[in-house]
Amino acid sequence: MIYGETDYRQVIKQRVEALKGVSASINFQSVAKATSMPSSYISKVMNGVAEFNGDQLYRVARFLGFSSDEQDYLQLLLEYARSQFPERRGALEQKIRQVRAKKLEATQHLTSRVVDPSDAAMAEYYYNPVNQIVHIALSIPRYQRDPAKLRDDLGLAGAQFERALGTLVRLGIVSKVVDRYKVEVFDIHLSREHVVYETWRDQIRLLSVERLKALDQENSYSFSVVFNASEPVRLAIQAQFMKFLEEIKREVDGAQDEECYQINFDLLRWTAPAATGGN
Repeated sequence: MIYGETDYRQVIKQRVEALKGVSASINFQSVAKATSMPSSYISKVMNGVAEFNGDQLYRVARFLGFSSDEQDYLQLLLEYARSQFPERRGALEQKIRQVRAKKLEATQHLTSRVVDPSDAAMAEYYYNPVNQIVHIALSIPRYQRDPAKLRDDLGLAGAQFERALGTLVRLGIVSKVVDRYKVEVFDIHLSREHVVYETWRDQIRLLSVERLKALDQENSYSFSVVFNASEPVRLAIQAQFMKFLEEIKREVDGAQDEECYQINFDLLRWTAPAATGGN
């Protein structure tokens, strides 16, 4: 994950270090040999004394196995590093921010279908977070024939549970097949741009707080930290979380449906001016 970085040199250094763990033959000498550049020149670039040009960076990026999108991002960082014109640097910086914002979204790292903003059924589904919890939990075999057991384990009131179950069946997300319920829709994701996103986010957090109060320490884990850092560090943390999502998605896809879990992750800036609503 390179999109947490804003200096192409750091990206290259990190890639070389990572590849060293795979093959001891990968180092800056091998980069120099493969790209027909003197080692001394590459050393000057890595130490900030000189800059690559576009063709040189292209050859280095190709040798180190960067994808096409990653190469484009590196070229953008290079243009920014080489530019001396303040107005152009400002435009390049804005473009870098746009690329980073897009690449550091969870939707770029998950294979789930992103909900279409025009899909009214999915908007109704996400408007009440209980729908989502009941939906996911119904993939667990022991609940498919005994939804009352699920209602009790979730600690939901009867009417609340029945309303969620009825909504899922009506929307075609879950179906009733003879004596059991069957999940029909899998792997969906609500993007931050969706009109109901903020409502869903706030409601599911409130629901999770209430659930945490009802659980013992063996069935929950919470961690929170407040720290000082810089914007590049925040981006690096967000990039690491995207890698984490990719890794746990593989674990989850290969796991048996035995229990229903939830992960919350918030990375926010306390010292930013608070947004104010207009009249």
